[in-house]
Amino acid sequence: MASWRQSYEEKDLSAFTTLNVDETGAMVLKSRKGPSTPKRVTADQVLTYFGKPSSEFPAVFDLLSFTKTAPCWAVSAIGSGALYGGVDVLADSVAGFGVGRDFDTYDYSVIARQGTKNVGTGDGYVNYYSGTLANIPVIDTDDLYFTVNGTTVDIDCAVDGTLSGAAITDGAIDLNSGTYQLTFAGTQGTYAEVTSTVDFSSTIDLSGSTKYIGITVDGVSKTVNLGSSATTAKTDVINAINAAYGAIVASSSGNYIKVSGAKASTAGNVSIYAPTIGDSALILVFNAAGTTLSSTGTAPTGSIPLYGQAIVMNYHYSISNTTVSHSIWTISPYTDDLAAVVLSKGGYKFNLSLYQTTDSGGYVLANTYDYSLIRELDGYGTSLYYEDVFDDDMLVQVSLNPNFINTTYNITSTTKVAFSGGYRGADPVDSDYLEAWSNFKYANKYKAKIFMDVVGNSASTINNLIQTYQTWAQAATIVPRGNTASEAIAYRSALGIDSDDIALYTNWSKIKDDYNNSFAWISNIGSIGRKYALCYDSYDAASPAGRDENNHGGQISDYTVIEMENEYTDSIGGDLQLLDEAQINPFVKDDVYGLMAYGDRTLQVSNSDTSFIGTRRVYKYLIDQIQRQVLRKQEFKNNDERHRLMARTGCISILDPILGGGWLREYLVVCDSSNNTDAVMNRREFVVDVYVKITPNSQKVRLRLTRMAQGQTVAEVAAA
Repeated sequence: MASWRQSYEEKDLSAFTTLNVDETGAMVLKSRKGPSTPKRVTADQVLTYFGKPSSEFPAVFDLLSFTKTAPCWAVSAIGSGALYGGVDVLADSVAGFGVGRDFDTYDYSVIARQGTKNVGTGDGYVNYYSGTLANIPVIDTDDLYFTVNGTTVDIDCAVDGTLSGAAITDGAIDLNSGTYQLTFAGTQGTYAEVTSTVDFSSTIDLSGSTKYIGITVDGVSKTVNLGSSATTAKTDVINAINAAYGAIVASSSGNYIKVSGAKASTAGNVSIYAPTIGDSALILVFNAAGTTLSSTGTAPTGSIPLYGQAIVMNYHYSISNTTVSHSIWTISPYTDDLAAVVLSKGGYKFNLSLYQTTDSGGYVLANTYDYSLIRELDGYGTSLYYEDVFDDDMLVQVSLNPNFINTTYNITSTTKVAFSGGYRGADPVDSDYLEAWSNFKYANKYKAKIFMDVVGNSASTINNLIQTYQTWAQAATIVPRGNTASEAIAYRSALGIDSDDIALYTNWSKIKDDYNNSFAWISNIGSIGRKYALCYDSYDAASPAGRDENNHGGQISDYTVIEMENEYTDSIGGDLQLLDEAQINPFVKDDVYGLMAYGDRTLQVSNSDTSFIGTRRVYKYLIDQIQRQVLRKQEFKNNDERHRLMARTGCISILDPILGGGWLREYLVVCDSSNNTDAVMNRREFVVDVYVKITPNSQKVRLRLTRMAQGQTVAEVAAA
C-alpha cells in the first residue's frame, strides 16, 4: 500500500530486448512428391510431404538431416509435364481422374477420362484393322497413340482425326462417332500352307481298319482319326482335322484339301505325314506318292504387327462436365499412392476415408474427414466447410465444379477408389530449380536463416537471394558430384563468387539407405546446415567445422557412411591446403572423429573476419537483433537522452551474453550527444555506434618444442 511519506520511480530499460533465435532452413530438392511452393516442415512431416528418400531422390536424406534440429522451408523442383492425380465425386459414385490434371489451371470445361481400345492381335499377315470406340467423343489428339506389343509406334493423330506416320500407309478416326481404320506399312508375311495332291472329286474308300494321318500346324502335332468308312467324303476329313485342333486349319480347295497355319512368320509351319500309330491314310487322302507334304511361312517387313503382338489404341475422351460435383486432389503432382472412400451424409455433407497404398498393394488408413460443400458447422460448432477442413492439409485438397447440376447425393459404396492420373513429370532441369528458389524472394512469407543447395546447381542463385531479399541468412552449397580436388578448385573459380554470404563444400558420401535396403550418394549439405542450426546457443558464432565441442563443430553422424567420393592428401601443398586456399570446405572421414566438415570458409576472396562462417553469422545476428529489437522501436520517437539510454541499454543486453560466452573479446556501445549531434538531429536521424572485437578461432595450430641445455631451468627459459 502506498504511503504519502514514501515514493518511487520505475525506469523501464529492459523492454527493448528479447532473445530471438530462429534457425529455419530453406531447401530446394528433387523428390518423389512435394509442392512447388515452400512448405515449412519438421522431421515428422518430411516423408508425408516429400516421400521416401532413395538413390534417385537423395536430397530427401539432406532434408531429413536438417529437420532433426530445425524446421525447413522445403520446395520441390518439378519437371515439365507434371500432373495431379485424384478422384471425382459424382452424385452417386466416385471415379479416379484417369487423366492427370493441373490443379492451378483446371476449370471443369472439359472432364477427360483415359480410354484404351484393343484394336487386335497381329499374325504377321493382317495389316488392316478397323472398329469403333466404346467411349466418345475423343479429345486431345496429342495424347492419342498406338502401342504394338507394349511399344509406342509412329502414328500421329491430327485434329481432324487423320492418322499418319511411318508405321502406317493410311488411317483415320472419327473423333465423334469413334469409328476408325488404319493400314500398317510393310510387306505382308505368308502363312504356311499345304494342299493335298489326291483328287477328292468323289468319296474315298477307307474301309478295313481305322485310318490315321499325322499333322503338325504351327508346331502343334496331332494324330487325326479319319475312321474306316468306304465312302469318306472330303468334308469328313476336313471336319475331323478341325475337330482335332479345335480351330479351322483345314478347308476345301476345289477337289483338294488345304491345311493352313495362322503364323505369318518363319515360326509358322504345316506338315502332313504318315502317323506313328495305326494304318496311314497319307497315300489315300493326301499324297499318292506317300511322301511328307510341308510348308513354312514368311515374316512380314516394315511395321506390320507380328504374330501374337497386341495392338492397343490409347486415347482421351470426355464425359459430361455437369456430372462431377467436386474433386479430391493430391497436394502435389506425383505417381498416385492414395485411395478414397467417400460417403454422402445428407444434404451437402460427406465423409472421406483416405488410404495410403503400401508397397505390397494393401491399404493403410491415413486420415478421415467430415466436410461440407456449403458453410455449416458440426454439432460442436466446428466448421465443416471444405475450404476450412482441407486448409493446408498434408495429403489432399478439394475443388468444386461450378457446372455441376444440383441433385440429391446417394454415395454408399465402401469400395476404395484409387487416385489416378498423377505424374511427377520429367526430370527437373536448372530452370525448374531456379523457379523453385524464386519463391524465397518473398522474404516476409518464407523467411529463412540457412539456405542449402543440396544439388550444387544454384550457388549464384541463393547467394543473390540472400544479398537482395534474405539479408540475415547464410548459404551452403556443394561442388557437384564427380569432381576431384583440382576439379573442385576449377569449379570454384568458374563460379566467380566473392561473397561472405555463402560457403562452398565438396566431397559426397555414399551412405547406407535403410529405407530401401540399398545405398545412395548424398551431398551432406543438409547435415552441415544442421550444424549451422546447432550454433543457435552460441548466437551463431561457433564454427561448424572440426571436432564437436559443446555440440558445436563439424562432426556429422546422421547416416552410416560406406565410402567417400575422394580421399584428399593432407600435407604442405596437398589437397586440403589447396582447397582451403580456394575457400572450399571439404568433407573428410577422420580416423578418430568420423565424417566432418574440415573447413569453415565463406566464399569471400580477401581475408578478414567475415572470411569465416561463424564470425560472419554472429555479425549478422548482432545487426539483425539490434535493428529489430532496438532501432525498430526508436522509429518516430524523440531523439532525447531517455531514448538514447534505452537504445544503449538494449544493445548492451544483446551484446553482454555474447561477450559472456566468449564469442566477443570486447565491445563498446555509444549512443549519446557525442554521436547524436545537432547536425544529426537536424537530419532527423538517430545514431547508435557499436564497436566489437571478435574472438577469432584457430585456423592453424602450432606446436613449439624447445630443447634445453642441462644447465638451464624451464622457468628461466620460459620467462626469457
